[in-house]
Amino acid sequence: MNSIFLYADQDVDEDRKFWLPCKHFSTQILYEGDLIEVTKSGLKKNHFILEQNRLFKENPITHLLTKRCDLKWKSIEPFIEFNDDVTSFVLRVGYDDCYRDFYAPSEDSLNKWLDNLSQIGIMSTIENDFTLIKEIGRGTFSVVFLGVDNETSKSYAIKCIDKIFLGKTKYGYKAIFEEIKVMRKLNHPNIVKLHKVYESNQYVYLVLDYVPGGNMVQRVSSLKNLSEDAASSFIKKFLEVLVYLESSSVIHRDIKLDNIVMMSNDPNNFDFKLIDFGLSCKYQKDITTYCGSPGYIAPEVISQIPYGYKADIFSTGIILYILLSGKKPFSGDDKSTILQNNKECKISFKGAIWDEVSPAAIDMILDLTSVNPKLRPTASQALRNLWLKKKETDFSQSDTSKYNATTEDSSNEDCISETTTLFNL
Repeated sequence: MNSIFLYADQDVDEDRKFWLPCKHFSTQILYEGDLIEVTKSGLKKNHFILEQNRLFKENPITHLLTKRCDLKWKSIEPFIEFNDDVTSFVLRVGYDDCYRDFYAPSEDSLNKWLDNLSQIGIMSTIENDFTLIKEIGRGTFSVVFLGVDNETSKSYAIKCIDKIFLGKTKYGYKAIFEEIKVMRKLNHPNIVKLHKVYESNQYVYLVLDYVPGGNMVQRVSSLKNLSEDAASSFIKKFLEVLVYLESSSVIHRDIKLDNIVMMSNDPNNFDFKLIDFGLSCKYQKDITTYCGSPGYIAPEVISQIPYGYKADIFSTGIILYILLSGKKPFSGDDKSTILQNNKECKISFKGAIWDEVSPAAIDMILDLTSVNPKLRPTASQALRNLWLKKKETDFSQSDTSKYNATTEDSSNEDCISETTTLFNL
């Protein structure tokens, strides 16, 4: 099967030219060095500079940067040629009729180029670099494996996506392009990092941080519910992640306990990483795509009304509800019933567990899950909520009956089990 990234590369360069006129150049140089380029007129040695998503070629006489190549969707393939007594280290960049071969002066030079290019382009032959140990997760079109770097022995989570099944869905290719594009721009200690992308004939592989502590579903199930002190500490850090995503113009669109993984097996350690950006997108006006997981989706998303960052705020409010009660607010015997209750957003605070929760905590849940997104706080505004600044000993145990006048009982023994994503990789 041909590369799916050829389509994304063609969107970047419709004229299918490898070298384009040099435009803007940033000062964020990843690597530079001499390579011998194979051209129609023969072999030419030049100095090349790699920065962010582009490779620049320097004029050997003027030392000015004259040409650029956009790399972010291009295939990167190394190989070694043996001719008589000569060993050549070759780097092929690009696809079909739009590619170039470069000769590196040594194997060490080739490896240094590859180390840096792997952060930008699409690599091949994952089996040369990683060993897949065992399956640790599964999605609609993907399987996640525990993988080990063959050189460093470091563990990674490797998401293996089936290209054939991906191509049968309406937005399959677009979704994987968007996921890679979003994740490559993110760098935050509480967000799983995308290290490399590989492609074979049948699969796309995303090499991600391996986080060993299990997901938040398992943690909450084992603890039943969290103290207000622990919940407020967690939500504060999670809102800081949302502030970062907003500053990066990213909406996650599938925030749920299943997509929060714990960095430690210690049940009292709530350090985490946010994972699975398969439904994420860059913010733009008038987004109406219907996606997410039943029970967590903001009502405006279900109604396909234009939405933005506050869709993630709603999901965060649902998480806070679950952390404090051990139960989900929206129950049902099937997905459609859960979605209907989710859309109506009638949240109940009945039951003995809520008698032990402070009014301030309940008020914050109600603020985060307001049906009207205009009434929901932004992540930055939510961080200023006084409840997040209180200590556990400051929380008063008060009657919460005033919150239950028009709501239904939300008890549900299965509420912490994994939900089904409407569309995900």
